[in-house]
Amino acid sequence: MSRKDLKPFLIYRGAAFFSFFFFFLIVVFSSVIIVFI
Repeated sequence: MSRKDLKPFLIYRGAAFFSFFFFFLIVVFSSVIIVFI
């Protein structure tokens, strides 16, 4: 795989990781709200 093909792959992997992390953060935040209520 050439260097030109690697950059969009890294961007896609970073976006997938960021969206997964954001989803995990929402789940934790909502569970904390449920515990406090």
